[in-house]
Amino acid sequence: MAPVLKELRRGIVYSSSAQKIWIGFKERFDKINATRIYHMHKEIGDLTQGTLSVSIFFSRLNDLWDDFESVIPFPGCDCEKSKTFVEYLHLQKTMKFLMGLNETYSPQTSQILMMDPTPGLNQWICHDWSDDHCIKLLKNCYEALPANGKVIIVECILPEAPDTSAATKSKVHGDIIMLAHNPGGKERTEK
Repeated sequence: MAPVLKELRRGIVYSSSAQKIWIGFKERFDKINATRIYHMHKEIGDLTQGTLSVSIFFSRLNDLWDDFESVIPFPGCDCEKSKTFVEYLHLQKTMKFLMGLNETYSPQTSQILMMDPTPGLNQWICHDWSDDHCIKLLKNCYEALPANGKVIIVECILPEAPDTSAATKSKVHGDIIMLAHNPGGKERTEK
C-alpha cells in the first residue's frame, strides 16, 4: 500500500480486492467538471481563423477537439444510434471549421456545403494525408464526378526555393505542424 496516500488508506484497508479499490476510486474521482466542459466549448466556439493560416487555424481547432474528446469521448459501440451520433458530431466539426474561416473562403465554403452528403473534415483536407493517400482520394473523387462535376482543391503551396517572406514562414510552419500531427501529412509544392 506504499503508493497510496496515507489519507486514502483508511477507506481501502478492508477492501476484498484491488478491483473494488479501483472501482471506488473511479466513483470518487472520475467526475466530469461542467465548468471545464463549458470553457472548452467556449474556446472552440470563439476560435476563428483571423490572421492565422488555414493550416494553423485547423491545427488549433483540432487540438481543442482532441482535448474535448479526452474528457468526453465519442461513443464506443458500433450500434446504429452511435454511428448516427458520431456522424452528427463530425458534421458539427465541419460546420465549426467552415464558420471559423475568413470571408475570403466563402466560395469554397459554399461548394463544400452544397455537397451531398456534406463531407467530413478529413475527406477534404489533403495536407493531412500522404501523397499516396491523396492520389487515391483524388482518383476516387474524379471517378465519382458527374459529367460537369469539378474537384476544388484549396491548399497552401510551398515555394520551390524557400525565402524569408512572412507568407513562406507561415506555410513552412504549417508544414511542420502537419508533420507533427499527421504521419505523412504535409504542405506541398506545385510539383
